[in-house]
Amino acid sequence: MSANFTGSASPRMGATLLLAWVVAVILWWGFAFVPVPPGVDSWLAVAQAACFGSRPGGMPALHGWMMLTLAPLLMLACLWAVFRDDLRSALPYVARTPLPRLIATLLVLTFAAEVGLAGQRLRTAGRVESFSFEPAAREPLPEGYPRTSREVPAFALVDQRGSAFTQADLPGEPIVMSFVFAHCQTVCPILVRTLKKARVSLGQDGTRMALVTLDPWRDTPAALPGLATTFEVPDGARLLSGAPDDVCRLLDTLGVARTRDLQSGDVNHAPIVMVLDRAGRIAYTFNNPPAEWIVEAVRRCRRPV
Repeated sequence: MSANFTGSASPRMGATLLLAWVVAVILWWGFAFVPVPPGVDSWLAVAQAACFGSRPGGMPALHGWMMLTLAPLLMLACLWAVFRDDLRSALPYVARTPLPRLIATLLVLTFAAEVGLAGQRLRTAGRVESFSFEPAAREPLPEGYPRTSREVPAFALVDQRGSAFTQADLPGEPIVMSFVFAHCQTVCPILVRTLKKARVSLGQDGTRMALVTLDPWRDTPAALPGLATTFEVPDGARLLSGAPDDVCRLLDTLGVARTRDLQSGDVNHAPIVMVLDRAGRIAYTFNNPPAEWIVEAVRRCRRPV
């Protein structure tokens, strides 16, 4: 015998409770997987980490998955214990009544779409977590690591201060070049931290740094100052953008592999770092290198060939 505040089964009450439970589940899962705005210190990222143990990329920890599944089930169990008769009569009532049936259908479709988006986000996070987020220098950069002398093709881009940057600006001191975009919530913040660590190790020795956007459609030249603030890029680093065709042409000739989701605009990419020598040629190309490798590559580029 269930404890029923009405004294008898109320299909409308049961339907209201059931639909409210579905809404609560949708909001709960939405809170767990809503994309975090750029910037690792946002309140939403902190809240997701506290509630679900969410890591960069949005993948909850084991206890986070337990919260996502057990909390709704516990809530449903409590409702069942108190309103069992109402809930039993709710499904037939929803099935035969147009408005509750329509609401239930929309909520189920919303939850299904939310689960699909969560799955897409987790697949992206899985690809990101296939490499170490904080690469460690388990061994020094091998002496025999391949060194090249690839020429950089002609290009003309603009930095965050509105200054032009072309291939004519490459010769001089070595340049650490990498590729990021503002809306990236996975690879880019970690990559920038690695570059900043390398910059600290190199000190004020004239080493230059250039970050080329992978998303020139949104990272326009006018948006570059905001990107510099978001990622807290090192002083003197050049954030580069320009016309989408110009940026994509440079990325393609440099061999920077990437895929762009035409619906969301996000770019899947590897954490590529290139070190250019004093002549402005690509000497080293790394995939997710530790900061120590970047530092050593720069030092080798300063040695007489």
